[in-house]
Formats: sequence, structure tokens, C-alpha cells
Amino acid sequence: QMFVGDRLFLKVGLGLAQVDQDDVRFTSWGPAVMGGVGVELIQGWHWSFDVESTLTGARYTVGNTDETWLNWSLVNFAINFF
Repeated sequence: QMFVGDRLFLKVGLGLAQVDQDDVRFTSWGPAVMGGVGVELIQGWHWSFDVESTLTGARYTVGNTDETWLNWSLVNFAINFF
């Protein structure tokens, strides 16, 4: 997470993901990326409350087929402890 102003921030994340859905029997673990932008609404000494928008993408192997799944969250509220 990187601040580009006093309260405005950009965030990027990398990780692993796996599908867990009723109509999918098995998926292997695959790479996932996340990016977002947000604003801290309240800043405390060791915590903050923010609103953010994120886009997450992951690539899975379902059987013999590779699939890419995307998830966009327009409004997320988050409490951060540090």
C-alpha cells in the first residue's frame, strides 16, 4: 500500500487462489493479483478506517482448461491495525 497524498492510497497485492464453488469439482492453486485505490476516512494512532475499490484477478486450471476469473468490488470498508 502506498500513499499518494495525506489520505489517498493505492494498493497492489500478489497471492495464490483456488476456486471453491458448487459446480466446480476441483481446481489447482493459481496466481492471483489485486489492485485498488482508497481513502482513509479516520486515522488513529494504531488503526485506520477507509473506503476502497479493488479489482482482483486469478488464473485457475479446472480439469484440463485454464480459466481467468475477475472480481471487482466498487465499495469496500476496511479497518486496518498497524
